[in-house]
Amino acid sequence: MKVSKFLAGSLFLAALMVGFASCKDKDKEPDDPFNNGGNNNTPGQTDDTTAKGNGTEADPYNVQALLDMKTDGTLPEKGAGTEKAWVEGYIVGSYNFDNDPKFVLGTDPASKDNVLIADDANSTDTYAVSALKLGNYSTFVSLLNVPANLKKKIKVYGVVEKYCGVSGVVNLKKVYIDGIEVELPGATDVEVNDNMTPSEANAAATQLQAGAVSSNMAGVTGYVSKIATAYSSQHDNITIYMSDNLDTQETFYVYRMKGGSALKVGDKIKVTGNLTNYKGTSPQMNQGATYVLIEAVGGGEGGSGEGEGEGEGEGSGSEGGEVASGTVVIDYTSVTETNTTVSGVTIECAANGGNATAYNSNSQELRLYRYNSMTISAAKNIEKIVITFSSAERMGYEISANTGTYTSDSSTLKGTWTGSAKSVTITNNGDSSNNIQARIKKIEVTLAE
Repeated sequence: MKVSKFLAGSLFLAALMVGFASCKDKDKEPDDPFNNGGNNNTPGQTDDTTAKGNGTEADPYNVQALLDMKTDGTLPEKGAGTEKAWVEGYIVGSYNFDNDPKFVLGTDPASKDNVLIADDANSTDTYAVSALKLGNYSTFVSLLNVPANLKKKIKVYGVVEKYCGVSGVVNLKKVYIDGIEVELPGATDVEVNDNMTPSEANAAATQLQAGAVSSNMAGVTGYVSKIATAYSSQHDNITIYMSDNLDTQETFYVYRMKGGSALKVGDKIKVTGNLTNYKGTSPQMNQGATYVLIEAVGGGEGGSGEGEGEGEGEGSGSEGGEVASGTVVIDYTSVTETNTTVSGVTIECAANGGNATAYNSNSQELRLYRYNSMTISAAKNIEKIVITFSSAERMGYEISANTGTYTSDSSTLKGTWTGSAKSVTITNNGDSSNNIQARIKKIEVTLAE
């Protein structure tokens, strides 16, 4: 039985809901995230303190069993879990990092990324919950998308570990709501071959369900039509778009392909890797693909290996491209790395004792947390930097620069640095009472001629 049979009517209501807060993997989890307003229960103890189940499909763990794992120290830390198990409970709310309190029982506000479950559908005890990271199931399960799921019984199969500061389940592979399986649309696998065009590869990947990866590798031959994220020497990868010919643009997305420091728009290459469909909305080549340069732009002969052809063609390649003059734009709708180089302008971020600077893929923005800094450098002198923020409330706290002058204007959502230097360090300051993120949508760097 497919999910549509129990979601009829619910998805219409979901379209009316708007929300932005979520449990973000990059955000620091608070020491006491509950703030439950006078709950007298002991942390990790529910009203029904009986742990049940053995983690099998026939006898799943209940929530108390997961809470006991956290209490006795057997629950893996976030990102360290390897064992999969079945867990069952009732959907009672969600974790919202930007809300206070962050653990919200009910649907106001709701998150699209996670749900909280309890052993009692009517629980009002924030210490009695575990968190489920929904991933590809968000559209069909989250209270933001389907508020009618509140108080419904949910049974999941995934990796058990700490999540959102409590016991949780991540990397969900199976989900049932009120006994009905939630089936993701699309195929679990597609046929591929070694001689595909970018258009053919994109069409094949589109057929995959969210998160599915082709079992066989595809060979895709075409042209580099756009460099989406410049080559990273730290990770030795590059993200590009491919097209069937030089007259078409951005046909197929190749995510974090190995090598590529000398790749240029117009190069003809063959990429080999697995196809996937990220979140069911972004068909692409999966991370870690390799490529062979067939013909460099301008007619240089290609070479084999993970990226570096022997022929140079016209112009010379360099990390992140040649040093430009004029204005270089780092746009975080396409740039997804915290440390990156675009057209000779390098951005390097430092935590400085705060949470690590993060790129948020949902809102497509760079996030400088309290104490974070970013150093913007180039071979030529930098004369001006304009930073565009996501909102007036997320422009950082007393932003400062190590040289030159920095000013901000909340009416335009812009911060502007002026001066003359080959390297500028901009810091989001703060203290124990001031913790304001700087959420950056775009950085424009003007270089001297």
